Amino acid sequence: MRRNRLVLGVSALSVLAVTAAGCGSDSTSDADGAEFEIKPVAGCTTGWTDPADLSPTRKAARCDAGAPAPQPLEKSTKLTIAITNKSAELIAPLVWGQKHGEFEKENLTLDIKVIPPADALNLLASEKIDAWLSSPDASFHNALSQDYDLKWVSGNYFESSESKSGLWAKAENATKLDGASVGSAAGPGSVIMLPIATALEEAGVSIKDVKVQQLPSADQITALQNGGTDASWLLTPTWAQVADDPAYTFIGGQPAGEPLGGFIYGKELLKENPDVGRALLRAYIRTVNTTFSGDYKKDPALVAELAELLEVPAETLSASPSLIIDWEIRKGTSERLQEIWHDLDALSYDDTIPESEVVDRSFYEAAVGHQGS
Repeated sequence: MRRNRLVLGVSALSVLAVTAAGCGSDSTSDADGAEFEIKPVAGCTTGWTDPADLSPTRKAARCDAGAPAPQPLEKSTKLTIAITNKSAELIAPLVWGQKHGEFEKENLTLDIKVIPPADALNLLASEKIDAWLSSPDASFHNALSQDYDLKWVSGNYFESSESKSGLWAKAENATKLDGASVGSAAGPGSVIMLPIATALEEAGVSIKDVKVQQLPSADQITALQNGGTDASWLLTPTWAQVADDPAYTFIGGQPAGEPLGGFIYGKELLKENPDVGRALLRAYIRTVNTTFSGDYKKDPALVAELAELLEVPAETLSASPSLIIDWEIRKGTSERLQEIWHDLDALSYDDTIPESEVVDRSFYEAAVGHQGS
């Protein structure tokens, strides 16, 4: 048990954690210690990249279209997947794959539900949901510090180099952000604090020297325009409203090539039915390779379909570059996040949880047939 300074909230107390699972070899172990064999997967020779490769120009891992091939479970299995926002573009592969039967090919049926983050953790703990497509925020780490069962098992996306989703300020304030009010849709325990801290550091300011003001995403640009904040984190596609206005300056965005979220598994998929957890990621990864491997917004028919699935205007989707969907997790992301959260007093413990207790790459490595360390 780690040295705890704060009492966890109700949601964090409900979260489960897990011991580290072995990964990266032709024979590895589930979270419960049961060994399983990772076999090469046809069409996935470039389906894995070294987690230590932090190059901003790294290309996301990809398999051939249609790979990895389905390996249907013996029994039909229904999974409940929590998401935070049904209109977020990052869920596009999940909902498109569901519509087009990619999960059914694995003998999986998905029930995708919009659930607030705190509630999602509670439901994951009670095994009333099976996975959560979200981000490993400070509450997630606080739960791990209390030895509950949970793991971050895949990435989600990073932004194109053409994207300007990130921290924006009025040009007159761009060089004097010390002591500034910075707007964010999430609080100090969000993963978005990492890119905000990085952008501020590049501007010569520590995140400890600004006031983070939590505002709904829809209110960020209004607050920036009327002086309610000195700088605001503008998401896609909101940033397009100021991109060509010389009165505003882009400070910086998400670290290039580094996903900050993805699938989070609880006890059910980590320990009790890891074969189901592998099947879920296999179908998800196949969907990415088949439909979302490149600039998917070049296809007007796909944009129209995604607009319907996400319940957003097609023009809104087309106004920003395609996301680079990335199922992998970079080395050191969790530890860098914890460093920022310690600065913001968002963690309930004093030390740093090692990556091996936070991340389990074995699920996506099995899906693409990665063997070796």
